[in-house]
Amino acid sequence: MRVKIVDCDLISRTNHRFPNLACMKISGYHKKRRDRVELVTDFNSIGKYDLLWVAKVFTSSWIPDGLLNMPNTIDGGSGFYFDQSPNLPPEIEHHFPDYHLYDKWIEQQIQNGKKAKEFEYYTEYSIGRLTRGCFRRCSFCINRTAKKVEFASHVSEFLDCNRPYICLIDDQFLGYKDWGPLLDELIQTGKPFQFKQGNDVRCLRKEQAEKLATANYHREMIFAYDRIEDTAIITRKLHLWRKYSDMPTKLYVLCAYDPSGTYSREFWVKDIVDTFRRIFILATLNCLPYIMRYEEYHNSPFRGIYNNIGAWVNQPEMLKTKTFRQFSIQRGISSTVYNTYKDDPEQYIKDGYKKGISWLCLDDLTKQFPSIADMFFDVKYGEHFNEQIINIPITNRKVNKEKYKINTTMLRCRVDSKKLCLLKEIYGNLTNTQLIDRLINEKVKEAFSTKATERLDWKE
Repeated sequence: MRVKIVDCDLISRTNHRFPNLACMKISGYHKKRRDRVELVTDFNSIGKYDLLWVAKVFTSSWIPDGLLNMPNTIDGGSGFYFDQSPNLPPEIEHHFPDYHLYDKWIEQQIQNGKKAKEFEYYTEYSIGRLTRGCFRRCSFCINRTAKKVEFASHVSEFLDCNRPYICLIDDQFLGYKDWGPLLDELIQTGKPFQFKQGNDVRCLRKEQAEKLATANYHREMIFAYDRIEDTAIITRKLHLWRKYSDMPTKLYVLCAYDPSGTYSREFWVKDIVDTFRRIFILATLNCLPYIMRYEEYHNSPFRGIYNNIGAWVNQPEMLKTKTFRQFSIQRGISSTVYNTYKDDPEQYIKDGYKKGISWLCLDDLTKQFPSIADMFFDVKYGEHFNEQIINIPITNRKVNKEKYKINTTMLRCRVDSKKLCLLKEIYGNLTNTQLIDRLINEKVKEAFSTKATERLDWKE
C-alpha cells in the first residue's frame, strides 16, 4: 500500500523546525507493515496514494481548500480539532517513531542553503511524552477539557539509543502523582534530556527541584508564567528552584489573551502593563522571559507594541543590553542606514529620514499613556526594578512614582487596621475591598496572612 503523510505545519509555516510526533509514529507503523511511505512536502505534489494522513498542530497553519475531501484521507491534530482532537489508534500511538521520515526534506533544505543546526530536533533528539493531560483547564490550552494528568508511555517506547538527546513534550509532568519513577527512567538512560513545553513551576516540590537540579539536563529549564495573578506562587517556587539549581532558566510569558473573550481597550492596556511587569519581575529572579503572543494580538490596537516586545525579549542579547525604548527606536531606523545612525537617532531625524513603524508605535503609546512609558521603557533588564510599585494608574499624564511605593518593612508585617490606614493614605480614600483589589502586586498579597485577607474580603 502506498501511504502519504502531510505535515501541514511543515509546509505552511516557513520557519517551523520541530517534527510532528504523530506523523513519525504513523510512518513507523506503516513501514513495519511494509507499506511504502512518503512525506508530502508540497500541497501541489501529493500525487497518487492509497491512504493519505493529514496532520496539523497549529490552527493558523494554512491548508488548501479540498485537501480534507480527497479520497481515503484521515485528518487529525489540534490544528483541526483543538481540544477535541481524536487519539491515534493504540497500535499507532504506542509504535516506535520513524525518525527518518524527514530525512529527504532535511537534505533538500541543506542543499538550498539552510544550516544543519536548524534541524537538530529532527536529527539529534528522541521525542515523546511520559504523561498526557493537565488539571488546570486553562481556556487557551488544548488541555482545557482534561481533568487530570495521566501516564502516557515509558521512555523506552521512543528512545533511539543512537541519538544523543531526549526531548519531552509533556504538558504537566510536575503535576503527575507518579513522576518519580518516570524521572528515574529518564536519568538512567544517561542521555541529556529537556522538557520542551514549559513545566508548571507552580507544582514544583522540593524533591523535584533536587532531582532535576542534579540530573543531566539539556540546555535551559523552561517554566511558564501565564498570569500576573500567579506572581506570588511563581516567585516562591522560583526561589525554591534557585536554592538547588543555577542552570539557565526561561519562562514562557503569555500575552494578548483575554479569558473573558471581550478584548476591550481596557484589557489591552492592562495586558501591556502586566507583560512588562512579568518581564522585569523575572529579571529580579535571574530568569529569562520568552514572549508567547496569543494569536488575537493581530487585532490589538497595540499590535506594533506586541511585535516590539516579542522581538526585544526573545533576543536575549537585545534584552540584556538595550532598554525597550532604545530597541524600538533602533528597530525603527531604516536598514539601509542603520549602521550609521543606530547610536544617534536624533541625527537620523535631523538628516531627514522617517521613523519606521516600530518607532512610531513606541511614540504613539508614549503619547497615549506616558505613565506606562515612564515606568517601563527606560529600565534596563537586570538593573534594580522596584517590585513594590503597586498598580500604577494608567493615565494620560505623568505619575509621581514615589507616591505608589510601599514601605518594604511594612510588607513583612500583618495587615492590621493601623497598617491598612497607611496603605489607604497611599491610594486615597478607598474602601477595604477596593484597596485589596488595587493591590495586584503579589509581593503584597504574599505578605497577608489568611486571616487578614479574609477580614479584608480578598478575592483571588
